[in-house]
Amino acid sequence: MKINRVFYINGKVNMLNKIYMLGKNIINNNVSKDELEKKFMLSYDLLFTYSQHSDLNKKDFLYKVSDNNLFCIFCLRKKPLATFKDNAHVIPYSLGNNFLYHRQECIECNKKFGSTIETELASFTNMYRVLNGYKKRDNLAEVEYLKYQTKNQKAFIQMTKFENTLALEVSGKKYQDILTESKDGKISLKFESTYRDSDVYKALMKTIYGVIPSKYHKDFCSLREWINNDDHNFKLVSNLFMYISVLPTLHQDNLILDIYRKKRSLKNLILKRNYYDYYALVGFGNILIDIPLISDKTKYKINEKKGQFKIELLSYFRINKKEGAIRMLVDMSNTEKIKNKNSIIFSGGTKIPRSQ
Repeated sequence: MKINRVFYINGKVNMLNKIYMLGKNIINNNVSKDELEKKFMLSYDLLFTYSQHSDLNKKDFLYKVSDNNLFCIFCLRKKPLATFKDNAHVIPYSLGNNFLYHRQECIECNKKFGSTIETELASFTNMYRVLNGYKKRDNLAEVEYLKYQTKNQKAFIQMTKFENTLALEVSGKKYQDILTESKDGKISLKFESTYRDSDVYKALMKTIYGVIPSKYHKDFCSLREWINNDDHNFKLVSNLFMYISVLPTLHQDNLILDIYRKKRSLKNLILKRNYYDYYALVGFGNILIDIPLISDKTKYKINEKKGQFKIELLSYFRINKKEGAIRMLVDMSNTEKIKNKNSIIFSGGTKIPRSQ
């Protein structure tokens, strides 16, 4: 009988290869995380953390805004020029936010972002969401996990329940097209996805801008204009960088969004270090993304070449020192929509072949 289904249980991510990767290094586990975190918190204030809302089990709004003061924080329009329906997720549903909404995104902007940049973000994150066992959005009685399939629909990757445990299932008539096994027991899974890098970055910026308390929006006039601009060649700054850290252990339901702002302290003013004014840490599944926010002040310094800006790596505080992680510096400046080929290597799991 021909084998056309393979289950893998308890495997760990061993390596991740990305064609457009600029650099990769294993995180240094010898540095004291406690000391670094203490030093960071002396210089930065926490503006927002999703952890305060992660226990929600029904619809709630991030900021309580009355109808009299209601306007869209993206297009800046008020009623009757804009319409509101209270159905905008403050963080995309695709990243794991089920219940947190905000009132300050009009129907028109919500529809535009949902069909453009947030669709690009969903394509970019699809591989990670499939591997981490994210569930389909359909309200079905039986849980069904997201599935990746090749264009010819002859090979599939999906998390599934196998003998009361969660397993990675690779199946299909030609499942070998996306699965490669080595003699040492490692497996490599191949993924393809099409998206525009700059739109993925813009979607993350839109999400972060959307949760920042409104009194800080004045620092991001250029960012807001860039988010709203439909011209892909219109640039915020020349280079859009972020760090992606890939943890070896797959996870479910662990959405992270932390946003920090540099304190206006005497120490920070005297040192005049070229660190960004705002930072964010975005996390879902086994992925952590360190991404700076480009404030108007920072944009001016970058354009005037006032210094080499450094990114604080907040992901370091979230990584288990024994397990470590793979870190990549990724350039998201490309404005062309292209096909991206990726492969993820797993090791240490148990293989269970099956036939259908």
